[in-house]
Amino acid sequence: MEMTEEVNVVLLLDLAIENPIDRSVVLAQMPAESAGAASVFRVTDFGAPQYATGTPDHWPTVIAAIDRMVDKARSRERSGARCRYWVAGRAGLPAFVYLGYRLTKNAVVTLVNPRDSGP
Repeated sequence: MEMTEEVNVVLLLDLAIENPIDRSVVLAQMPAESAGAASVFRVTDFGAPQYATGTPDHWPTVIAAIDRMVDKARSRERSGARCRYWVAGRAGLPAFVYLGYRLTKNAVVTLVNPRDSGP
């Protein structure tokens, strides 16, 4: 039986200018042996603008950026790897809902929600 490679993919919904979540916070929650090899994707790198509190004035722009980010992240799956997604960020709730919709119910997803008392 052939083993499928598992890769860690971090999806950051970094829409908020105020109090952003640093990628190191997410990587610290991952198993130590895999955090260094994780692929990290930020929705702002795919054309989503940032807003003071993370709630956009124009959702279609953000939705399109999430689509591009997921398509890029899913390229690892298309090449035969099994992805474990780590999701974090500061954004309006609809961004998280849409990202979950795009990943589908079959994706392995861990949502990292840091608090002052710890993640």
